[in-house]
Amino acid sequence: MVPVELSTVKAAWIRPGGGGVPDGDKARRYGIDTLYWDATDPQISAAFFDKVRGWGFKPGITRDPGWTNATGTDLARQCDADLVRLGSTAKTCYVIADIEAMWKRGSGFVIEWLTEWRRLRPTRVTAWTTEPFQGGTVSDQLAARINADPNLMVVPQLYFSKMEPANEAACALEMCQTNGRRDIDRSRIKSYYDPRYLPPVWDGIVFDFALLP
Repeated sequence: MVPVELSTVKAAWIRPGGGGVPDGDKARRYGIDTLYWDATDPQISAAFFDKVRGWGFKPGITRDPGWTNATGTDLARQCDADLVRLGSTAKTCYVIADIEAMWKRGSGFVIEWLTEWRRLRPTRVTAWTTEPFQGGTVSDQLAARINADPNLMVVPQLYFSKMEPANEAACALEMCQTNGRRDIDRSRIKSYYDPRYLPPVWDGIVFDFALLP
């Protein structure tokens, strides 16, 4: 069963250096209740995340293994250390693993990350995001691991490298029909939106908050 908090996702990523205090009124206007920062953003700290919680939002971090040439195991341990550094071991702080280049890394990388991550943080609400139309790289083993993890969501990006738009329905269908079968539970698949193409009804994460009108 998917937890209630994952049933509908309304989140946005905050651009590094975008200012310490996001526009709370704008966030609420879009129904956004979760705000993500890069784990390396110098403006975030334990005290800052406590302020975010005080404003009525759930904080989160995102980390890309390419930043440090990390292995899957490295990435999990780095995210765990981020939570400790940010005073969020026992507090709400969601996590996005930005594992792209699946043509190169393959499902094994994601499984390696997820295995170590769940050893360290068994129930932390977590998202794996990657480029659009990567369902063909998802192995049966990875699909089974995703479906068995009630606190994990998959968030394909709805844009290519130059922010050209990708169709949301096509991305979701392609991800849940890996290898010609419906492997990944559709309810686990959210979307990473370019705000220029945000539909009236949406479910996922906006990239990025500053570009929302």
